[in-house]
Amino acid sequence: MSIRRAFGNFFPVSVQFNEPTFLLLFLPVLLLAYYALPFLRNALLLVASLIFCLWGGKQTIGVLLLALAFNYVLGLVVTKRRAPLAVGIIVNLLLLIWCNYAACCRVTGSMPNKRKSPL
Repeated sequence: MSIRRAFGNFFPVSVQFNEPTFLLLFLPVLLLAYYALPFLRNALLLVASLIFCLWGGKQTIGVLLLALAFNYVLGLVVTKRRAPLAVGIIVNLLLLIWCNYAACCRVTGSMPNKRKSPL
């Protein structure tokens, strides 16, 4: 059952960090659970991140899961050798730049258009 279906219009479709829904509901519940269950902190933060991203839109969850898997494997490799750390930082920065500016390029028309020019 989706959050939208369960609670109707109480929750907005997209939640940002400065909205009352996040500040007065999501964050306090998360912090309470975080300090009440110290042995589950990492798993709790992982699940909360996935819930927050699903709440914001399902289109970002695939990117998040791929980045999560990449960073987990990279963390295992970096514990043995430090050389791949720079590669991991660069990949994460490129992913961040792509996620932030891909939509902007589509809106402004900087990306190539598939329509043929009448000229």
